[in-house]
Amino acid sequence: MATIPSSSNSTGRTQANEGDLIQSIEPETADLTFMDSKLYWDAAEGIIDSFKEDKELKLDQIMTPSKNSVLHVYITSSETGQTNFVEEILKICPELLMQPNANDDIPLHVASRYGHEHIVKVLIERAKALDHGRGDDDLDDLESGSNSRTTVYVGAAKEMLRKTNKENDTSFHEAVRFGHLGVVRMLIEEDPDYLYAANGAGESPLYMAAERGYRDLVNEILECSSVRAGGPNNRTALHAATIAKDKEMTRTIIHKMERLTKQADDKGWTPLHYAVDLNYLWIVKMLLHFDKDVAYIRDKKDCCELVDNRGWNILHFAVESENSFAVREILNAPPLGYLLNQKDNDGNTPFHFITRKSIAKKFLARPRLDKMAFNKNNQNALDMASISKRRVVGMRFLKSHLRKVGLRHRPRIISNRGENRQELDQEIKKNDLNTSRKEKAREASLIVGTLIATVTFAAGFTLPGGYVSDKGPLQGTAVLRKNNAFQAFVITNTIAFVLSSVAVLNQIAMLLMTKNKSAIFFERAVHLILWAMGAMVLALITGVFAVLEPSLWLAIVVCVISLFFFDHFYVICKFSWLRWFKFGSTF
Repeated sequence: MATIPSSSNSTGRTQANEGDLIQSIEPETADLTFMDSKLYWDAAEGIIDSFKEDKELKLDQIMTPSKNSVLHVYITSSETGQTNFVEEILKICPELLMQPNANDDIPLHVASRYGHEHIVKVLIERAKALDHGRGDDDLDDLESGSNSRTTVYVGAAKEMLRKTNKENDTSFHEAVRFGHLGVVRMLIEEDPDYLYAANGAGESPLYMAAERGYRDLVNEILECSSVRAGGPNNRTALHAATIAKDKEMTRTIIHKMERLTKQADDKGWTPLHYAVDLNYLWIVKMLLHFDKDVAYIRDKKDCCELVDNRGWNILHFAVESENSFAVREILNAPPLGYLLNQKDNDGNTPFHFITRKSIAKKFLARPRLDKMAFNKNNQNALDMASISKRRVVGMRFLKSHLRKVGLRHRPRIISNRGENRQELDQEIKKNDLNTSRKEKAREASLIVGTLIATVTFAAGFTLPGGYVSDKGPLQGTAVLRKNNAFQAFVITNTIAFVLSSVAVLNQIAMLLMTKNKSAIFFERAVHLILWAMGAMVLALITGVFAVLEPSLWLAIVVCVISLFFFDHFYVICKFSWLRWFKFGSTF
C-alpha cells in the first residue's frame, strides 16, 4: 500500500476537516500499512464495492499516517451521515468499531463530533449486537474487568460510550462541545446514569454547554440522575451561566443544583461575585432571593459572606463597580447587614470605596454604618475620596457631602512628618493645576458661546440671496424665501443662536451659584455650545447650498467638505456624554 496522497495528487476532490485526519505521526506507525490513494478516496466518498471485492484486505491494519481507519475517514468526510457504508464495512471488519486513531478517537467520537445521528445509532446498535453474540458468562467476565486482551470485542455499548481519547473526552463531551442536541439525547438515553467526569481541560459536559450558551443542552443534561458541573479553575456551570448573562439558564441550574450558589472558584469568587462585578442586577436578585433557606458552607456562613483573596465581599464589588441597584438590593436584605462594616485585608470597608454621592446616601441612611471607620493606613472614607483618581469635580460633590455628615480629612495622620507634608503639598499643587485648567476652560467656553451668538445674530439679518427691493407687498422679504435649503438655513441658524445664548446665560448664572452648583451650570453650558456649533455648521451648509444651487457640483463639494466637521463632533459629544454618565462631570 502507498502512503496518503498529497493535495497535489487529489485535485478535484474535497477532504473534510483535515485536522481530524492529519496529525503528528507517532513512531509506532512506521510498521503500519498506509492506505493507498484509491482506498482513501473510496472510503471518503463511501464507495463500498472496492472493499467488498478485495477479500484479502485487512482493514484493521490499513490506516492513514495519523492512524485513521477507513471508518474514521468516511465519518469525517460524510456530509449527509448516510449509514450504508458504516453497516457494510463493519460486517467486513467488526474490529473497526472500537479501533482508535492516533488521538485515541474511536468512530463514535468522530460521529458525535460531527453530529451524525444515524451513524451514532448504527454504531451503538452494532455494539449491542456484539453483546448479544456473547454468552452470559463472557459478559460477566467482561463487566468485572477480567482478562480482556483487546477492547474490540468488549462490545458493551456503555463501555464504548464511556471510552475517552487522549484529551479525556468521551463521545458525550464531543457532542456537547459542538452543540449536537440529537446526539446528546441519544447518548443520554443509552447511558442515563453515568456520571461523566471532567476532561483534560477540566470541563464537565454541563460546564461546556453552559459556557457556550447551549441552553437546550443544559436542560437535557440536567435531566440525568447524576451530573457533574465542574469547570476550569474550580468554576461551575453556574459561574459560566452567570458570566454568559443567561437569565433562563441561570435559573434552571439553580433549580436543579442549588448547592452551586455557594461554590467559589480558585479566585475565591462565587457566581454572586461575578453577577455584582458585571452589573447583572437580575441575576444578583435571583441569587440573593431564590431560596432564603439556602444551605451553608464551611463555617455555616451564608454564601454571601464569601470573600475573594483580597478580602472583598459582594458589597465591596457592588460599590467599586458603582452599581447603585446592586448596592440597594444588598443593603435592603436584612441578613446581609453585617456586610456594611466588613473590612477587607487592608482594613477597608465598602464605604471606603464610595465614589458617588447617590451611593453614599444609601450607606449613610443605615444607622449601623460606621462612617468613621479607618483602614490600616489610618484613612477614612473622606481620605480615600481625596486620593481617588476619579475626575475632580465629580468627586467634589461626594467630599462635600462627607464633610457635612461629620468626616474630617486626615484626622489620624501626623501632618508634621516630612513625607506626609510632601504628600499634602503634592495634592494641593494638583488641585491648583486642576482649578487653573477649569478657569481657562470656562473663559474659552464663554468666548466661544458669545462669538457664536454674535455670528448667528448677524446672519439672521444678512440673509443669503438678499431681500426683495422692488416696491410691492413683498418688498423687504427674502428673495429665497421659498427655497427649501434657505428655509433650513433659517431654522438651523435660529437654533444655533438660541443654544449659544442659553449657554452664555448659564455662564452668567454661575456667578450667582455655589461652587458645587456652578459646576453643573458649566457642564450644561459646554454641551449647549457643542450643539450650537453643530447647528451653526448646518446653517452654513444649507445657506451655501441655497445660493449655489444653480452650480450644483460646487454646492455639493462645499457641503461634503463641511460635513467633515461632524466626524469630530460625534467623537467629542460621545466622549463628553459617556464621562457625564459615568462620573457625573466631564471636568
